[in-house]
Amino acid sequence: VTFGGIRATAVTVSSATKVTATVPSGAKTGKISITTPGGIATSAGMFSVTPVITGFSPTSGAPGAHVVITGSGLTQTTKVTFGDVTASFVVNSATQVTATVPTAAITSKITIATPGGIATSSGTFTVTNSLLGRCVVSNGKMTGYCIGVRGGVCREAYDPTNCTLGQSVTNVVLDQCAQSTFHVDGSRACVP
Repeated sequence: VTFGGIRATAVTVSSATKVTATVPSGAKTGKISITTPGGIATSAGMFSVTPVITGFSPTSGAPGAHVVITGSGLTQTTKVTFGDVTASFVVNSATQVTATVPTAAITSKITIATPGGIATSSGTFTVTNSLLGRCVVSNGKMTGYCIGVRGGVCREAYDPTNCTLGQSVTNVVLDQCAQSTFHVDGSRACVP
């Protein structure tokens, strides 16, 4: 018995019309095939291997860092995202994928998509030094916030290292995102 071409680890023939098989690690979404002395029978429908994320390490890092995501059903991973930002990745095995934190990532959950479904991490990955952009200025002084555009959305992040809180500045340039006044909503977007 195979699941998407991967052999089942345990098979029990109960009768001429019933076979029980254990889905193997590394199984792929696809058709189930049973081989008998009389030939091969293939299911009409597709069997979906649902991905599961059980954890990831490290739990924080800057853009460009490598994150090892563990779980099951990861062989056919087609997409990895940090929040709504797509990451580059390598499938290491059915239980492990290594992703690179994308430049535009913000602190969020990690999601993996496969032909069998979508898995989302229970924990949140913290992106450090996540947003490069203009510093937000209020009354001629830096607020400690840095803002920039990601995916057409104006985002903000607290960045006292690059936007020193209270530092005096001159010749401020405002662009489509760096507004003279703004408020921050729950999605971390700065709204004029």
